[in-house]
Amino acid sequence: MSEEFSKKIKGLRDRNSLSQTRFGSKIGVSGKTISAYENGRSVPSLKVLDNISRVYKVHVINNDSKIDERLRRILKDFEELKSLLTF
Repeated sequence: MSEEFSKKIKGLRDRNSLSQTRFGSKIGVSGKTISAYENGRSVPSLKVLDNISRVYKVHVINNDSKIDERLRRILKDFEELKSLLTF
């Protein structure tokens, strides 16, 4: 993940005056995971990026709504495929 993206996540968290733990709990990950994102040690999954977008009403990848819509379709397709493969 780029340094710029790490800064965006930290900036979003700071603007909302949230600890890493609280920010993470709102999107379904731990505070340690948020720390890893902010320090560039880990990359958020598409699902986490989608959660950030929905919960905080921001575009974390790109301001292009076509990309956001495509990501949502991919996530939906992935979840459908996963449910078909789970017994």
